[in-house]
Amino acid sequence: MIQDTFIVAYGPAGVAVRTIGGGDIASFVPGATSVTWTGAGSQFAAAVGSEVYRLFISPVNRSADVFASVRSVGGAVSSVVCGTVDGISSVVVVQSAGTAGFSRFTLLNASDMTFLSTFEVTFGLQEGETVLGSLSLMDADHDGRTDIAAPTSKGRIVLAAMNGVLLDNSPAMTSRSRLWNSAEVLAADLGGNSAPELIAMDNEGVMSIVPTSTSVDFQVGNPARTYGALGPIQAAPGFGTALFVTDEEGGISAFDLKAVWNGPAAMWRMHRGNAAGTSFSNYVTVAPTPVASGFLPADRVYNWPNPVYGSETRFRFFTDRDGSVTISIFDISGDRVTELHGTAVGGRDNELVWDVSGIQSGVYLARVEVTGGGQAASAVVKVAVVK
Repeated sequence: MIQDTFIVAYGPAGVAVRTIGGGDIASFVPGATSVTWTGAGSQFAAAVGSEVYRLFISPVNRSADVFASVRSVGGAVSSVVCGTVDGISSVVVVQSAGTAGFSRFTLLNASDMTFLSTFEVTFGLQEGETVLGSLSLMDADHDGRTDIAAPTSKGRIVLAAMNGVLLDNSPAMTSRSRLWNSAEVLAADLGGNSAPELIAMDNEGVMSIVPTSTSVDFQVGNPARTYGALGPIQAAPGFGTALFVTDEEGGISAFDLKAVWNGPAAMWRMHRGNAAGTSFSNYVTVAPTPVASGFLPADRVYNWPNPVYGSETRFRFFTDRDGSVTISIFDISGDRVTELHGTAVGGRDNELVWDVSGIQSGVYLARVEVTGGGQAASAVVKVAVVK
């Protein structure tokens, strides 16, 4: 990682801070697995085991300190990245061990490491499928909000909002039944249509470019761990976009993607996010498009899966403002079965989970009611439970 006039290196031995000329500034926090810049001066966050430390590095005074604020996230940390989330300018996003690989994500305020939220992205995974220890930040659905992207052990990509709700088509976005390696998913708008393409490398040296409707695969390197980077190349009348690939066997390749280079549209352009390797994203979506509009649009109120064959289903709904949610569930005779309560975050999809493990097979009606900002609305969803 390169930031300003010093280099931050990390690994099992700890975090080492050196000047560009090679002089030592400090070394500390043994066992670091990931480090990210917080976007604030010389402040960083470092993951050690299941804890995240806040660091301050002063190249002028040739010193580095571990701030007192340390946060445990309950599982071994694979990645820490940082970016703007829901109006908070610097949020540390921590990926750690969960129930399906590195499926747990914790959000911390970078200024003092206070806890914001935590969630797992296990719903929708196939049997035996796990989330790999790799994390990227991007606005995958162009709604103006930061999302997370992580590859899985079955060649798919999990895309989720910062409240843990999976984006549409996630994690069904895949190119072929191959295993991704653990390098991050890259994201950039290659088509000029404001919809980012996702770029991932599998463990057979095949690169996949995955837009929302189709996918393109091509061999880019040896069957070894590969890393990709997006960058500009000279192409009349301006610059085109190239994909540069390196692998652990020493191979280096470059591919012309036949797309106009647009640096600001490269949301996560290389390993650790950018050329400095800071794992910090300050990407701002130009002219974002909300996933829906209106207080409670009926076409964004549904449950999935439906029919329900497993032990739970999720009621998804969109609202354009914060509010409270009540979901009343009735059987076909009109008797109330249960009632779910929660809160809704305006401007994004929200979800509430219904545990049907003790529910008999049959058809049920769910009335989703949202109140907030002086408004109230409801919609009815028909749910089929099959045991």
